[in-house]
Amino acid sequence: MALRRFRSAVLGHGRWLFVAALAGPVAVAAAWTPLRGHLPNVDVALLLVFCAALCGLRGSRLLVAAAAVGAGGGFTYFDTSPYDRLAISKEPDVITLAVLVAVSLALGDLAVRLARQRHRPGAGREDMTRIRDLAALVASGAELVEVIGAAAAGLAALLGAASAEYQAGPPLPGAWMVTPEAVLAAVDGSGRPRAGAAPASGRIDLNLPVRGMGAVIGRFGIQGVDVRRAGPGPLMVALTLTDQIGAALIAQAPESAVLPEAPEEQARPVLRVIE
Repeated sequence: MALRRFRSAVLGHGRWLFVAALAGPVAVAAAWTPLRGHLPNVDVALLLVFCAALCGLRGSRLLVAAAAVGAGGGFTYFDTSPYDRLAISKEPDVITLAVLVAVSLALGDLAVRLARQRHRPGAGREDMTRIRDLAALVASGAELVEVIGAAAAGLAALLGAASAEYQAGPPLPGAWMVTPEAVLAAVDGSGRPRAGAAPASGRIDLNLPVRGMGAVIGRFGIQGVDVRRAGPGPLMVALTLTDQIGAALIAQAPESAVLPEAPEEQARPVLRVIE
């Protein structure tokens, strides 16, 4: 399972990008070999830390981890005595290696945070605009098809998804869903969320429950959600949008908010929006 998640995360970033993050610091360490007899290896360690920070600007901790591994391995093999071996004979070099890896991870993580904030300029204003526009549409008495379509389009844009659709009924077993606390969780056989770690990157299909009168009355199926954009903030905005749809369903079509005893025998309304 862990290997499958790791493979999914690598493919989500692009195999060549992952290889470049791993091999780049190794190449820097190898290029330093003509200077290793003249300059202290602390200098190349600083260069390798810089490489890891550059990888963090891609907004991925996986790439930072790959760069840190490459930096540590390249430093050990090329720039510490005995040279050209994965071994270290001097205690100061061991300390330098430990500091190199730790600082690479720390600065890389900081770069990831900065990159993710930079990639969402004005995100708070955009989110408030989505909530306001949908609320205005509901208040104007627009048709449910128009209201649900606007919500689906907003959800797809918010979560970087390929498409979205609305269906009556609870989230499907085995799918990822969003809990009322804006946390990703898997759905068990009874339709309830269960504990489980969501993937750190890549894309997933997500169910957003639509609630009304204290019960789940429908769901938005969001296909190809970018996990890196599905943080607590965007998920809370998504839940706010679906709550508005729940209120509109209760107000305009209360019969659609009642789940049939045998839902498989009744055709469920579907509205699909593709970006």
